[in-house]
Amino acid sequence: MFGYLGSDLIFLFHTVSWNLWNDHVLGWWNHKDDSNVLFLKYEDLQKDLLSQVQIIANFLSKPLSDDLISRIAEQCTFSGMKKNAASFSEGKDGKTQILRKGVVGDWKSYFTPELNERFEKEVLDKLKGSGLEFDFEPKW
Repeated sequence: MFGYLGSDLIFLFHTVSWNLWNDHVLGWWNHKDDSNVLFLKYEDLQKDLLSQVQIIANFLSKPLSDDLISRIAEQCTFSGMKKNAASFSEGKDGKTQILRKGVVGDWKSYFTPELNERFEKEVLDKLKGSGLEFDFEPKW
């Protein structure tokens, strides 16, 4: 859902739109039931992409055939996006790939034990009680 904006460390060290990542996401989470807001999580897309594409189409009031939903879902899989990797690059040279593995929770592989502890204290603790939960097993 919440992309990493080029760096897993954005959770701890950077801001999003002049705000901490937690505050930014919780601000939108507070509007999750508004009719003009669709709140999606990457974990849910990974679990059942077809139904999530249907949810997006319904939200946009765009009826789509099952065939078209299947084609969209295929193009939105990690392997489908890797086929068009040039579209997912950043930097002035356009060569820095932003696609890594497409695995839920892979960011944990890049964190030191200290960063994991900081993530738990500064990010996950702030989400407690909000109803917003992640579907991953913390490494720590």
